Amino acid sequence: MISKRLANIQKSIIRQIFDNASPDAINLGLGEIQFETPNVIRLKAKQVINQGEIFYTPNAGLLELRQKVAEYYDRGSQIPTHFYHVCICNGAQEAIFAILFSLIDPGDELLIADPTFISYQTIAEMLGAKVKTFPLSATNGFAFDINYFRASISKNTKAVFLNHPSNPSGKAFSKEDIEDIITTCKEHNTLLIVDEVYKDLYLHEQIPSFWGKYENTIIISGLSKSFCMTGWRLGWIVAKEDLLQKFIIAHQYITTCASTISQKSAIEAFTPKGISSLIQLRKRLRKNYKIATEYLKLHLNYQPDSAPYIMIKVKEDDIKFCKGLAHRGVIVIPGSAFGEQSKGYIRINYALNERKLRMGLNILVAALN
Repeated sequence: MISKRLANIQKSIIRQIFDNASPDAINLGLGEIQFETPNVIRLKAKQVINQGEIFYTPNAGLLELRQKVAEYYDRGSQIPTHFYHVCICNGAQEAIFAILFSLIDPGDELLIADPTFISYQTIAEMLGAKVKTFPLSATNGFAFDINYFRASISKNTKAVFLNHPSNPSGKAFSKEDIEDIITTCKEHNTLLIVDEVYKDLYLHEQIPSFWGKYENTIIISGLSKSFCMTGWRLGWIVAKEDLLQKFIIAHQYITTCASTISQKSAIEAFTPKGISSLIQLRKRLRKNYKIATEYLKLHLNYQPDSAPYIMIKVKEDDIKFCKGLAHRGVIVIPGSAFGEQSKGYIRINYALNERKLRMGLNILVAALN
């Protein structure tokens, strides 16, 4: 009855652990910022609802919002960025699906990092792709090594799909890494897809974008993380015009358009008040990061570049550890969910209110010890 593409696809380990935890468990697991959406966004949403004109938008999104996104990427870009390079989607997750649905034929080779966000491989395999990986070695703090990358890419690689900064490790590619990756992709005439949804949550130095350096680059991002808008489902694709037109067609048949309320509200993220709220969010995340590292200082073996994730080595099977911790009232995610390199690790998300964070960390540290 069920199609072959879904026959062997199960709920992710992340969702399995979350679903089996008690409703009052402290959530150090799911990939979202557990703070309120900034007031500037919420007030705009109320105004939009009260005005009552909540109809379909163009498939690619509201022109004003597309222009704001284009302006954001045009700063420092070597390739001029216009609204016709932007498609607004129902979150970055839908953008991932629309892109892979548009590009991947059965048998095509997709190269991803290990570890990385689980959706890339799962969706690609649903579409019949052959997925290859290159390591971001745990022994090297999940850092990028160009030699591993060059050894893995080939003439058969249709696309490379990267997460920058990384979910689960929080590590970002340096400017030198970006140059090496782009040079290698150019040599192989390979499409480069980069999910940058965590880029604005940097802990130390501003993180550079991959956009504007190679015409066959496709960027995925959105406001789910940087503006605490996971439930608002507001993401985007940035790509050269001929590719984007195909992505818009896929997006049309998948979902018609992103939420009109979310789109109109999202425009406020690019105003001075919106930018100010992002700065305050980064301050709050840095404070939580400091709290988490104080609790976990005996268990840390690398430094992330971006919030809100830290990977921690555990002494037993990581899935068993996470299931046991869930019974004690704390949700964390096994590294096995993200690849071979992160087996034996757990991922924690410290983006929640300080009281709950400290409660969860106390239980976690007791389990680690």
